[in-house]
Amino acid sequence: MFTIGEFARLGEVTARTLRHYDDIGILHPAEVDRSSGYRRYRASQLPALNRIAALQRLGFSLIEIREMISTVTADQLREMLALRQLQLATEIDEHQAALRDVESRLRAIDREGHMPAVDITIKRLPAVRFAAVTTPVPGFGPANTQTPLTWAAEQLTEAMTASRVEPAGPWFICFDRPDEDSIRGYFCVPVLDEVTLIGAPAALYELDAIERAASVTQAFDDINDYRPVYTDLAIWAEANGYQLVGDGRDVSLDGHGPESGFVLEAQWPLGKSSEDRLLTPRPL
Repeated sequence: MFTIGEFARLGEVTARTLRHYDDIGILHPAEVDRSSGYRRYRASQLPALNRIAALQRLGFSLIEIREMISTVTADQLREMLALRQLQLATEIDEHQAALRDVESRLRAIDREGHMPAVDITIKRLPAVRFAAVTTPVPGFGPANTQTPLTWAAEQLTEAMTASRVEPAGPWFICFDRPDEDSIRGYFCVPVLDEVTLIGAPAALYELDAIERAASVTQAFDDINDYRPVYTDLAIWAEANGYQLVGDGRDVSLDGHGPESGFVLEAQWPLGKSSEDRLLTPRPL
């Protein structure tokens, strides 16, 4: 038998909490000394105390717990806790992504008022034949594109392996807009001209040559830090009398996938109208 203080320590609660549990009928002591009123508990009551704490973590009120403590089974509680564990892990991932996004935007704010420090050049982009897996994306930027494009990269790798198609250049990402309210992302790998078939969900496409495109290359530890490149390109284009058209593309120069470290080249066509779509993939 344990005193209330000893039992509270074993159960990682306070003696005051145990008294409250007794008062509202959730967990009574095993014995109460008639003369002193001292409460005593048994070790066999610790699992019940653990269940109460688990149910509180799940968001149940003490009144609800009182009604269900004697009926909920260990298996049911385990399932509820496993589900809550998954929910919390998802929330943590979302909060970490939001934190990285805020940090990236703070760094971008620090750059305001300064001309881009990166080297931006104008180059010709040759036509390219490529295999790609497409996926809808809810918007631009890493928070919107990283998960669906990582999935697309995995699907494309499997399709190319199954079809025995070898890469003919570094992977790249581009986009098109089927309508005003939707965006489609492409995870792409160049292939040789003789490739005419590839297994689903991959398909073959072409991009026409672009006579003039702005190009900037940077290395990144965190993909969120890639965002300022687009700002730099826009500031540079406006300052030099150029018009960025289409949605551009991002080319890997280090061979890694979109979920890890990067050296990426942003390529953005220069044209006469922002309505031009010079980098829209054409299915073969």
